[in-house]
Amino acid sequence: MHEYSVKGHPREVYVFWFAFVAILTVPLIRWFGAFAGLTISITASGLFWLVFKVWDRAIWRYKGLNKFYGVPNLNGQWECRGKSKRDDGASFEWSGTASIKQNWSRLSVTIQTANSNSQSTLAAIESNNGLGYRLIFGYQNLPTSDSEDLTSHHGFCDLVFDEDLHSAIGTYFNDVQRRTWGTIQLTRKKD
Repeated sequence: MHEYSVKGHPREVYVFWFAFVAILTVPLIRWFGAFAGLTISITASGLFWLVFKVWDRAIWRYKGLNKFYGVPNLNGQWECRGKSKRDDGASFEWSGTASIKQNWSRLSVTIQTANSNSQSTLAAIESNNGLGYRLIFGYQNLPTSDSEDLTSHHGFCDLVFDEDLHSAIGTYFNDVQRRTWGTIQLTRKKD
């Protein structure tokens, strides 16, 4: 997984507040511990780490919260279908599975087809003015060993997810190593 940006979402403000709460809370925890006759050894940095990890891995995913601060939960398995065109005018269809792994600070997109595996290298998310969310990512594609006409290449994908996060449509293009472009559709698989 790699870091990703969220347009219009000041993560540094959240990190500041996590640190602020940790600094203010440690003396209270120690005071309550002393009141109860316990010696509690906790530092502000330790409490910050704990609060951040709980937020990063779990709390941010709650639907009511992530709608409030504009970071959608894209985690899951997605059915993937694409239509591609080449420089020579030929077109073809393909299908596969997209896997999105995400926490508050990191994300990865993997698309597995019969011929190759694409792995995201960078990403950004933005709210699309009440119409859903946009995920933009760069990727590296590695062909399977039995794919004779496919070479390793890099590409770029731009997806727009519906507001309920059930599906997405978008476009992609590849670098000069592949010289293809096309459309892509994702549909969330049922758990």
